[in-house]
Amino acid sequence: MKWIEIITLRSAGTPRDSIEQKIPRSAVEVDRTKNLVCVQVYRHATVGTDLSIHLLFQSFGPEAQPSALGQHLASALKEFGLVNHSLWIEEERGRRGTHTQRI
Repeated sequence: MKWIEIITLRSAGTPRDSIEQKIPRSAVEVDRTKNLVCVQVYRHATVGTDLSIHLLFQSFGPEAQPSALGQHLASALKEFGLVNHSLWIEEERGRRGTHTQRI
């Protein structure tokens, strides 16, 4: 199963360098042993202070749960503005009611 954890920050003018220092590289490395496949950081196309961190996971075990890394990042970024932390599970092909098309 694949899932993605998304931590989105809506900041009110905080310098991006200050925010990026809160993203712990060592924590990312430690979490790799827990099904973490990839970490991607995005900035909003028109709002330079908005940031979105995507943590992609894959496992063959039980249902997805928020990771310690995701919870840590969400908590650390709250001092800079509004944070939304969500978890999304990839729909498997062939399941009833799903329509997946790759572009």
